[in-house]
Amino acid sequence: MKPELELVHTGRITPAQYVEAITRQTEETTPLGQVAIEAGLLTPREVFEVLHRQRTEPSRRFGDIAVGLGYLNRSQVALLLLEQLERRRPILAHLAEMGVLETEAAWPQVDAAEDDTDSLGSEVSTRAGDFAMA
Repeated sequence: MKPELELVHTGRITPAQYVEAITRQTEETTPLGQVAIEAGLLTPREVFEVLHRQRTEPSRRFGDIAVGLGYLNRSQVALLLLEQLERRRPILAHLAEMGVLETEAAWPQVDAAEDDTDSLGSEVSTRAGDFAMA
């Protein structure tokens, strides 16, 4: 079970506090277009075109539109999504920032979560570079 869910189940945080932390995490998520530009897989002009199409087709996801336009392939989108996910601060960090969780209680679990994603980040960066050259 995720540490933050364990905190809800044991009553250390409320469900409302958990939802607030998720909301904060979502609000600070780096847009996929920005991740793609930083990875060198899309130009700002291509991101603009995808976003323009997304306005007229709001039910379509950024990655699906980019694939449809031929800007990215599905593997590249998957790697960009992994990179986007890796950049998010853990829920426990948000709970500590909100003052509902003691920082000392949060950091051992946050450090463990970051250790798990460190190797993933290296792989994502390497593979994104491989796809940029393809």
